[in-house]
Amino acid sequence: MALSLTMAPLTQVAHAEESVLKQNPELGQGFYAVTDTNRPMLRAATNPPAFLADIKKGSVDSWDKHSVLPSITGAQAVLESGWGTSQLSTMAHNLFGVKGTYNGSFVTMPTQEYVNGKWITIDAQFRKYPSKNESMTDHGDFLQKSRYQDLIGETNYVKAANYLQKAGYATDPDYAKKLVSIIEARGLTAWDQEAFDTASLKKCQVALCS
Repeated sequence: MALSLTMAPLTQVAHAEESVLKQNPELGQGFYAVTDTNRPMLRAATNPPAFLADIKKGSVDSWDKHSVLPSITGAQAVLESGWGTSQLSTMAHNLFGVKGTYNGSFVTMPTQEYVNGKWITIDAQFRKYPSKNESMTDHGDFLQKSRYQDLIGETNYVKAANYLQKAGYATDPDYAKKLVSIIEARGLTAWDQEAFDTASLKKCQVALCS
């Protein structure tokens, strides 16, 4: 999927106390609302099936583009964005709290950073994506780091989840179990099979299979 940006760079500043973000290693690499850090693992969204439908394409594409299981990508998006209820998800389609800019687009939000032995609040830029699909593509790029090499190409979602935890993606000792729980509860292995079938069809077409 070609990535293009038609919108001008956007700066959006949120100064409400509940909007302050802070890194939460247990949830992963990104930044999350301070008031949300103790939310239940599977916090209910207004419409979980709608959220899953929204992220399905980006998740399934992750296998073709990055050799990352769609079920893993989807489960991480669910867990780390709180079913799409995180502020960065709703404001910027940013499911993983990634800092920086994306093709020039970003939102600016207050964050708590640990500097010189104390927490201070500063404004930081977070990537703003055109849709959740681009957020997952960007996340797939991140997982190409050498530390996650065991994850790449793995077809067993349980092994893949454990590889993520072993590589230190999150510090929560139950991180892999939480991903597996989401995958099994929501039947996300069907996404894996869809990706496998699509990949097989492409290979067959290249080989002129009948």
